[in-house]
Amino acid sequence: MKVYDKSECITYYIGKYDYMSVNDIDLLYDISIDMYINLRYPFRHDLTEDIINEDLKHHPTWCLRCMQEIIDKQGLSNVIGYSENGVSFKFDKTGLSQTLIDEITSEAGM
Repeated sequence: MKVYDKSECITYYIGKYDYMSVNDIDLLYDISIDMYINLRYPFRHDLTEDIINEDLKHHPTWCLRCMQEIIDKQGLSNVIGYSENGVSFKFDKTGLSQTLIDEITSEAGM
């Protein structure tokens, strides 16, 4: 299965959202990596880029989908609850869907 690394994510989103700069997308990728690390390794502080890249092979599209959720929720990130005309919004503390969160199994020890 193909793993979407940083350059592939940037290329994908530059083509999809022409109003976003490379720097914006680069930052989104870094945020998605931070979210992944905080979910996967909440107590580990000695991670290297090689460890993270190897680990992401088990979740090849996670960062790409995380970035999409961040883009989709732009301007709505502080919504705690909203309902009008049958449309409702409710986001948890992380701002990610429970589906993405559930895909990651936390590792407590080394």
